[in-house]
Amino acid sequence: MVIKNIHSLQTYLAAQTINDIFFAVTFPKDALGLEEIFPIKIISFDQHPIIDQIQTKTDIFSLLQTTKDDPKRRSTSVLLKHPQTVKYIESFSNRPANILVYKPSPSLSQICALHHWHLLANPPSLNREFENKINFSNIIQKLNLPQPTYEIKKFHDIKYDYFCQTFGPEFFIQFPRGFAGSSTFLIQSAPALQQLQKKFLNYPAKISRKINGPTYSLNAVIVNQDSVQQNVIVQKPFYQITNIPSLNPSAGGTCGNIYSSVNFTPYDLPAITNDAIKFGRLLEQNQYRGLFGLDFVVDEQTGQHYFIER
Repeated sequence: MVIKNIHSLQTYLAAQTINDIFFAVTFPKDALGLEEIFPIKIISFDQHPIIDQIQTKTDIFSLLQTTKDDPKRRSTSVLLKHPQTVKYIESFSNRPANILVYKPSPSLSQICALHHWHLLANPPSLNREFENKINFSNIIQKLNLPQPTYEIKKFHDIKYDYFCQTFGPEFFIQFPRGFAGSSTFLIQSAPALQQLQKKFLNYPAKISRKINGPTYSLNAVIVNQDSVQQNVIVQKPFYQITNIPSLNPSAGGTCGNIYSSVNFTPYDLPAITNDAIKFGRLLEQNQYRGLFGLDFVVDEQTGQHYFIER
């Protein structure tokens, strides 16, 4: 069967035997969309008005509607290990449940192992290895793929004057871990760097040249080799919205995406796709399966793309 669109995908999935899949998320809105492809049950803390937009019948479990407990920290791990959540999941079938999460973690793996659930995710250690921004740069370098010039230093050893001469008056600093730009900082002056150095411990950090141009993302998936001819499938890039302080205080932070951004003709789309496939094949060699994404910036003067993180 050739899967060409969502309708043919739905037809294919309808013919498969799929055990109950529970998507555990902090906010139910983050799970919307998958119910259009295959049946899932959404588990979250709160209900949300946007779930009224779901057209198909979908089971939605809200922890705070079944218990008076209001955890101080709302995380997927806290949600999944709560007795009421466990009771809900195990009320459906004697077969081991399939648990879908946004991002795997050691604690989630332990919870699923305890209850004999299947965690539909790559091992947390593998995921973190490739998401680590310093590891990512080393991997991109080994693959000989384009990325902004960078150096790795202990954070408190970074001197503005040196990198101002090396990279220009503006440059980025990134810590190994972070989400939506929370660990990415645009440095524009010595006082700004000094102020930041007062707030953070002396972690290793990546200092990289700022490339002037739009930022894009692409999604890709690694599938079973026996099912398709090309086992790394890459989606067309889409525009990434950044640098809106009212939405994200970090200058390198993501504020949203424009998925309808299809005018990509000024840039070398085949080269970007081929580079993404090279990265995906490396993931595959390390037993990674499923979805992955890549962020890149395109130089507004040359049209050259530079990968910045996964």
